[in-house]
Amino acid sequence: MDADRADDPQQRERARWWRDTGTVMLALAGGLWLWAAVLVVTSAPGVFGRCGEDDLATRGCEARDLGLPLLLLVLALPLAALGAMLYATFSTRLARSGQRAVGREPEDP
Repeated sequence: MDADRADDPQQRERARWWRDTGTVMLALAGGLWLWAAVLVVTSAPGVFGRCGEDDLATRGCEARDLGLPLLLLVLALPLAALGAMLYATFSTRLARSGQRAVGREPEDP
C-alpha cells in the first residue's frame, strides 16, 4: 500500500472498521467456546469419567452429548482465526499510519 493512500482519512476509517470487525469475530468465537464449555460441563456426564461401560444405558451417557459442543468449537475455529488476522493486520496498519502522521517512520527489523 502506498504511503499517500495509507494516510488518507477514509483509509484509516476503513482500517478501524475492519479492526473492530475482527474484535467482534473474536468475541463471537469466545462466546461459542464458552457456550460449548457450559454444555460439556452440564450435559455430558461422561466427560469427566463419571460414566463407565456399564453406566451407558442407565445414566444416559451417550456420544451424542458431545455433538453440539464439538460443532460449536468447529464453528468457532474459523471465526477466531479470521478475527485474529483482521485485528492484527489492521491494528498494525493503523499504528504505522499514526506513526507516519507524527513524522516517524517505524524501523524495519
